[in-house]
This record gives sequence, structure tokens and C-alpha cells, in this order.
Amino acid sequence: MVRHTLEQNLDLAAALGRVEQARAAAHEAGAQLLPSIDLSAQARRQRQSLESPAGAIARHLPGYDRNQSLYDVGAAASWEADLFGGLGRAAEAASAEAQAAEAARLGTRISVAADAADAYFRILGDQARIAVANDQVATDMRGQSSGRIVNVSSVLGFLPAPYMGLYSASKHAVEGLSETLDHEVRNFGIRVALVEPSFTKTNLDINAPQAASKIAAYDTERSAVTRAIQKNVQKAPEPDRVATTIVEAALGPWKMRHTPKGEAALLRNLRRFMPAGPVGKGLRKTFALS
Repeated sequence: MVRHTLEQNLDLAAALGRVEQARAAAHEAGAQLLPSIDLSAQARRQRQSLESPAGAIARHLPGYDRNQSLYDVGAAASWEADLFGGLGRAAEAASAEAQAAEAARLGTRISVAADAADAYFRILGDQARIAVANDQVATDMRGQSSGRIVNVSSVLGFLPAPYMGLYSASKHAVEGLSETLDHEVRNFGIRVALVEPSFTKTNLDINAPQAASKIAAYDTERSAVTRAIQKNVQKAPEPDRVATTIVEAALGPWKMRHTPKGEAALLRNLRRFMPAGPVGKGLRKTFALS
């Protein structure tokens, strides 16, 4: 978990980028203290005129070749004298900045790892407390040979929505777990029920889980869906309606699924009785997809 978090954390990636940038700057500053070397080379070919004074004499020499090749190679080195130490100080400052960037990256890495580990252990602690509570409640219910377990699911437990895969998956899991558990505890006089609300005026749009990394190709559609979700949450009914349904599921005649009156009940019927095509088209319209 910690390793995956470190690999996906954007702050850590940005810190690594700053380290690389600082190292490059330090390398460039250090290069100013090194000598500068220039190399040059040239070659030319010429034909000696026989009418020139030199040509008139040389033409009578045995083996004389009028065509001549000339080569010239030169090298020069220069060193900027750092009389006042400015270049040295600049190199030292750049090196110090690179070291500071590396220290900041390590600090970010430690912080991210610590946060991930802390979150993991808090989750384990919460799961342990929930397990103890569930075991105690189940024990009491078995002792009295009666009881009702109510799990809050969502319409997304039977009607998945675009760009809400994590939430839909969790609610599908609640649906499957609840039906399985109902079979397991039925012999003890205990039944399990589900409440499946639709949009409700809560912090769902704020607290919804987000993917660690996102594909830019989906940004336009994802933004449109996010705005549509926020709009639907803002105009949704208050949680009181869901609370009433939970009480009915706990105290009323048993049935597996309960949907609050209004949109949730309508969606349940549409999913059950209408063809998939019109249902999918209406769903895409609700979430601002073409």
C-alpha cells in the first residue's frame, strides 16, 4: 500500500522534478569554473600557377606537382579567472539548492509514506471495532432469535453511473453481501434488508473517492459529469426521506429492498421493466453525456 501510494503521489513526482532541475542548474553553474577549449581545423587544395615566379622556377624541378593540399589544425584553451569568487559562490549556491531539493523530496516521501501507513492502520482499527460491534450485535440477535440488519446501498447498486465506478462497485458489493448474509442468518430469525436511495442532499459530491491518476482524454466528459452530479445533489431531497425509509426497513414487514419515494423508486421500476436502451439513454442525459 505504501509503495503504491509513493508511486502514484503527484507531490512526490513534482519534488523529484525539482530535484532534477536543481541538479541540472548545479551542473551548469559548476561548468562555468572549467576551462573553455576551442578546436579548429581546415583543409584546402590549390593549383600552383606556372606563370608565377615560384611556379616558373618549380616547374623545372623533377617530380614537381602543381596540385597542393594544405592542412591546418588549431587549438585554444581559455579559463575565466574568478577574481572575486562570484562563479565559485554561484556554483556552491546551486549545489546547495540541489541538496535542499533532494532533502525536500526525501521529506515529502517520508510524509507521504507516514500518511499512507497512518491511514492504513486507522482503517485496520476501524475494521476491528466494526467487527467487534457486528459480532456483539449478531450474538444478541441470535440469542433472542430475532433481529433486522439494514444496510444502506444506493440506486447505483443496481444502476451503475458513468465516472462513478468506485462508488458503484462498492454499492454492488453491499448488495451481494447483504443477500448472502440474509441466507446465512435466516435460521436464527434474523433478516437483512437494503435501502437504496438516489441523489440526496449530502456531501456525496465532496467525499466521493477519486482515482489516484486520471487519463487526460476523459477530462471533458469527466468534468461534465462532475458538474451534473453536483447539480443533482444540490436540488435533491433532504436526508429525512432516506432516514424514514431506514426506519421502515428496520421495523416494518421484511422485504429485501427498500427505495425512498420519488426518484429512487422510479429508477428501480425503470431498471426492472424498461428496455436497457431507453434506460441507458436517460442515464447519460442525467449525467450530461451526449
